[in-house]
Amino acid sequence: MQLTPTLPINSPAVLAWYDRHARDLLWRIGPLDRARGTEPDPYRVWLSEVMLQQTTVATVGKYFARFIQLWPTVLDLAAAPLAAVLVEWAGLGYYARARNLHACAVAVVDQHGGIFPKTTLALQTLPGIGAYTSAAIAAICYDEPIAVLDGNLDRVLARYHALNVPVRDAKETLRAALQTAVPVRAGDFAQAMMDIGATICTPRNALCMLCPLQDGCLARHTPDPTIFPIKPQKANRPTRHGHAFVLRDGVGDVFLETRPDKGLLAKMTQTPTSDWTATATDPTFPQPGDWHHHGLVVHVFTHFRLELDVWSVQIADAMTLDHGWWAAPAHWGARRSQPFFARFWLKPGSNRRMAVLSPDHQFCSRANFSNDPVMIARRGRKPFGMKFAPQFIDQLDGSAVQKVSQHLVLSALNVHLDDDSVIISNVVVEPLRRIKSLDGN
Repeated sequence: MQLTPTLPINSPAVLAWYDRHARDLLWRIGPLDRARGTEPDPYRVWLSEVMLQQTTVATVGKYFARFIQLWPTVLDLAAAPLAAVLVEWAGLGYYARARNLHACAVAVVDQHGGIFPKTTLALQTLPGIGAYTSAAIAAICYDEPIAVLDGNLDRVLARYHALNVPVRDAKETLRAALQTAVPVRAGDFAQAMMDIGATICTPRNALCMLCPLQDGCLARHTPDPTIFPIKPQKANRPTRHGHAFVLRDGVGDVFLETRPDKGLLAKMTQTPTSDWTATATDPTFPQPGDWHHHGLVVHVFTHFRLELDVWSVQIADAMTLDHGWWAAPAHWGARRSQPFFARFWLKPGSNRRMAVLSPDHQFCSRANFSNDPVMIARRGRKPFGMKFAPQFIDQLDGSAVQKVSQHLVLSALNVHLDDDSVIISNVVVEPLRRIKSLDGN
């Protein structure tokens, strides 16, 4: 399509405005420091861009600081257990992005020696990095002369050109128009345009008198610039139906399981649930028993509405279920900063054993493994093992563990017995809200 003719974007004016008014962000190298030769960190730029895809700058700040505290480099993030990354991601939107974040870190380490590629095309070969994120990293970190078009820029350009169709119908035309304005300082220009959209040309306000784009902006000459961008017609949202089954044992714990590795809500925790179908169906209960109906719960996803009938039953023999775990409801709302607990049986009927790990991968409590030596495995992504006598484990604290291994992590449950010791390798790291802490029973 053809855009309404107007003046080209005045990139020198945009950069002059940015030099005076650039936002101070944790992941950003300001224009003055950039001019002095300080280079942006691709890891921080990438991390911030992924976090910002669904959340505001105000919200992302504390999450970004937490991630950098736990995993200051891409090497550290690649070595982290995925479960720990997912826990820290809670509140930032789709967990698929967190899984891709971790997969991308692993790919950068394994395929590129821990160094991010420097071009848009090379960056797009990494998991979870698409056209926008690759352009943002390449422009901001390496001044690749490429247009960076995000949601804020969609709005700014729609107003600048008084676009009379929804942005999605003219995305590539807007990208081409922006590309003609990209200067040598491509990274600063990209961030300047983002800042204009975030502070001046916002969804509900257009502070045209303060905007460096005012000379060529066509929306400025309309009665209300905020009518742009034109909103697309909303498609009808279909409804899906299903059943959720709450199984309780004799002490009130609830049985939980993990969703499949692929698809919506992949690898997330749930009570046993039926398939989601276009029409309502009768329930097929996962266990026989006196099931009680508790009503309907509704959750609206982006593209469909989900209605689940909730059923509950009390199970007499908890050991008949082996594809999930039992969790105490009192712990479901525990804060992310609390320790992680993993529980398991060494063999049917044996006492429970416990491993305790804090979010920064340090032991924070004693572990009870009776009188047997213990093998704790995995350092980062490379297997390793060390045997500790039980009395030494009882004395472990954060500093002691740090001396043993800088990145002592436990992931992926695998417990077995050998002739003379209990071998505990790759123990699942789970958030406290998912696992019942041990009471010695």
